[in-house]
Amino acid sequence: MYNKIGYELRMSRIINPISGNTIIVAIDHGLIIGPISGIAPIEDVVKRISNASPEAIQLSPGSVSAVFRVFKGKNRPALILRIDATNTWRKGLPGENENIFHTGIISPLEALKIGVDGVICFFFVGHNDAILEGEMMQHLSDCSYRCREIGLPLIVEAVPVGVENEYEHKLVRLAVRVASEAGADIIKTNYTGDIDSFRDVLEHASVPVLIRGGPKTKSVEESFRMVEDAMKAGARGIVFGRNILQAEDPSKMIQDFSKIVHEGKGK
Repeated sequence: MYNKIGYELRMSRIINPISGNTIIVAIDHGLIIGPISGIAPIEDVVKRISNASPEAIQLSPGSVSAVFRVFKGKNRPALILRIDATNTWRKGLPGENENIFHTGIISPLEALKIGVDGVICFFFVGHNDAILEGEMMQHLSDCSYRCREIGLPLIVEAVPVGVENEYEHKLVRLAVRVASEAGADIIKTNYTGDIDSFRDVLEHASVPVLIRGGPKTKSVEESFRMVEDAMKAGARGIVFGRNILQAEDPSKMIQDFSKIVHEGKGK
């Protein structure tokens, strides 16, 4: 009983109960790809983003230790914790490795003890490595079971990797369907580039689907158009990092995205 109550309360902090949608700002890039512009000093970044009032902020365990005071008190964003790591996107940077690794770094129970509202883990398809995909499925299934036991919402970042086109409709649809079947509470995935194909992706999900920002877009207008189209297709919000953190004015970007995500207004 109590785990269900905890789950409902935490989900209501992650997804806006009025609009039914959400804006999550990801600031866990250092764990995945190392130093990038816009994420340091971490406490200043998190404080500035928090004051812009997104529904949630996504961090890694070490960053939470450094900035947890930002989340104290009323009217603070929900806290999402990254519980696994990979080198998949570390191409061309120090530490590049042709072999993909994936590993858990903290358990759902340990995350709950920190006081988070939800956790996020990866699930990859298309990398032509059945062993890795099997290990990731095992990790996802285990996380789903453990999260349900303690009432902790699980976001699954379900994406194609190691393929020619990571935004290809059929591959994204496959990733979303598998994550949905495996126990995700929310799915984060790539936008497929047009409303019709993404609407088809969403038809194969039984949980809310959010679009990820990925690399910084070529223009602000491109970001707005992507979000507008995704919302028209039926997405329930965004999980953006660089397209907010590396913007000229990150706080204004959050406000502008909020008009699209929560109010249905175009830019």
